[in-house]
Amino acid sequence: MSPSRPFIERPVATALLMLAIVLAGLLGFRFLPLSALPEVDYPTIQVQTLYPGASPEVMSRTVSAPLERQFGQMPGLERMASTSASGVSIITLQFGLGLALDVAEQEVQAAINAGNSLLPADLPAPPVYAKVNPADAPVLTLAISSDTLPLTEVQNLVNTRLAQKISQVTGVGLVSLAGGQRPAVRIQADTKALASYGIGLDTLRTAITSANANSAKGSFDGPQRSYTINANDQLLTADDYRNLIVSWRNGAPVNVIATVDSIKKLLPELEAGLPASLKVQVLSDRTTGIRGSVHHVEMELLLAVLMVVLVIFFFLHSLRATIIASLAVPISLIGTCGVMYLLGYSLNNLSLMALTIATGFVVDDAIVMIENISRYLEEGEPPFQAALKGATQIGFTIISLTVSLIAVLIPLLFMSDVVGRLFREFAMTLAITILISGVVSLTLVPMMAARWLRPEPVGGQHGVAGRINRGFDRVIAGYDRWLVWVLRHQGATMVVAVLTLVLTALLYVVIPKGLFPTQDTGQLQARIEASQDVSYARMSELQLAASRAILQDPDVQSLSSFVAAGWRARPPVAARSCGRTTRLATPRCAP
Repeated sequence: MSPSRPFIERPVATALLMLAIVLAGLLGFRFLPLSALPEVDYPTIQVQTLYPGASPEVMSRTVSAPLERQFGQMPGLERMASTSASGVSIITLQFGLGLALDVAEQEVQAAINAGNSLLPADLPAPPVYAKVNPADAPVLTLAISSDTLPLTEVQNLVNTRLAQKISQVTGVGLVSLAGGQRPAVRIQADTKALASYGIGLDTLRTAITSANANSAKGSFDGPQRSYTINANDQLLTADDYRNLIVSWRNGAPVNVIATVDSIKKLLPELEAGLPASLKVQVLSDRTTGIRGSVHHVEMELLLAVLMVVLVIFFFLHSLRATIIASLAVPISLIGTCGVMYLLGYSLNNLSLMALTIATGFVVDDAIVMIENISRYLEEGEPPFQAALKGATQIGFTIISLTVSLIAVLIPLLFMSDVVGRLFREFAMTLAITILISGVVSLTLVPMMAARWLRPEPVGGQHGVAGRINRGFDRVIAGYDRWLVWVLRHQGATMVVAVLTLVLTALLYVVIPKGLFPTQDTGQLQARIEASQDVSYARMSELQLAASRAILQDPDVQSLSSFVAAGWRARPPVAARSCGRTTRLATPRCAP
């Protein structure tokens, strides 16, 4: 029984099947997302605890250490890292890839609840946790500035107008603000006066916190209606704090802050609704590098398809046979896009690389099928019978070839850790393409060969085809001579083989290794650290001086700098550390 017979006898059904594969692939290609790498969700949770006024030593001893002991008892935890700084503790927990993030979240909450009794009683708020993906990075960074408006008003405009509109753009997951300034009241306590009344700073802080709260006032019932008492007790200005009663002593009172393209398209409209003095400019765009790398791989894919078609024509020297075999390339590649969409994959460097590699595989089965059918045509069989006999003889061989190629990729599917997650999409894309090419070789190729392929004419060995065949004959004759020499000198052949194996092992040891090759994105990131006791104002001065020095380089296109406490992408470790992102005018300027 030939697996190709039903398709050879039913050309309309076969053509409709191929058309359905192509249409499904085109539809899936339209909705496939574009990214640099496959999406890998790290089961990582970050726990942050704020304790204003506490030194790094106090934070480490009274906050980080008790929480670490609780977190260390959680099953599935693979890695834990903590940072303790002035007034803040950040603990990053990374779980095994096999653990669901929701389950890890429940374990973290249970550990925090169990450790609450071990934490300082005067913490302003319990530890908070958030799901974090270390692979996430802002795809677009906007800089908003104004020469006339104060920074507090700029932040308010951005927060109420710009950020909300950008959040509504399809594909935008999160919009975060950094570098702004919120109104604040700084209270300087008269320690001598507090000491004379026997009042400590903790009492002062408790009184301010209690007074500065919009709490419920209650309600009362009238004869016919019920009334709710509303009063805003929040202190908004410095004068509101002057008459605050801190404590009573002997009856005397004491007074005491998806998707880049859509965003860019929306920016002119948003700027029109902002004050004229407010300037919005793109500071960094991570999609530029992603688009460039993906476009480069796409061009290589098109070039690979062209080269495969030319090589097929060179060896088959038949336009009809070349067209029949070459149809396996677009149908297999396009059909794979439909399956990729169903699996939730994206068009990225790894999946496109798999499609590029598969370009050379997808025509192998088709060429074998055509060559076997051509042999029967040369023996005088009618095209229909030649297709039936050729497909029957080689059908299960093609199935075994397809399965063996897919079997080579099975180990990639079972690789663990992040590498396995990354290359799983590569292996699946390549396997799907090979599988579809096997289907095309067993269905469309013999059906078209039965109706379109013709035996080579008697004079076919003349002209270009004749010269190509005579060239192949000379290559085969040369191979025969080398094979005779190898069989006569088996010892020398074994020595060469062993030396080649040893040289391969040495090259494997010395060659540089890494997860991905080094990529020049045209951006540099730097970090400045000062002593632990440096003030925020002094750190800002040092950061500004370093930024001015960098901007003197003519190759620098833009620069953003921040003191760590104001940047979301990095933990607010302390005022003594800061960072900057420098965007170069051309990537070649980056070291």
